[in-house]
Amino acid sequence: MTSYAELIAKLKAADDGWESIGPQPATRVHEIESRFGIRLPQSFRQFLIEVGGIEYPNHYFTSIDDDYLDEQDGFLCNTNILREQSGQLPDGFIALESDHDADQWACLDLNRMNDDECPVVWYHAFEGRVLGDCASSFDEFIRRLVAEWAG
Repeated sequence: MTSYAELIAKLKAADDGWESIGPQPATRVHEIESRFGIRLPQSFRQFLIEVGGIEYPNHYFTSIDDDYLDEQDGFLCNTNILREQSGQLPDGFIALESDHDADQWACLDLNRMNDDECPVVWYHAFEGRVLGDCASSFDEFIRRLVAEWAG
């Protein structure tokens, strides 16, 4: 199976607007989980270790950057923005991306963790509700995203 680093290289080759943060030590992922009291799905943990995160102009993905442990602007920045907009984001939801033009945000639903994976759901930012499942796992989510952008 194609590694996450190879997937993101394919994405960047298809559109040079994409950037990756770069590989991260597993200790940073463990620090995030400990600091925020969460357990991330295995596929997302592996993605963060291999890639660190991705960015696209005006489209921000949850990633590990310099202030990743900051409660407001760190790893949970997108989740905090979505919680602010919706006013009622359920506990156990982690926003994977933010886009100032989007009403629907992809979120990990940690409440449905099973075998170290959980689904990605669409959450409506202004209606404050789940619209449905987007993917059965982060792995499926990121592979679909790359397929849509890079073919």
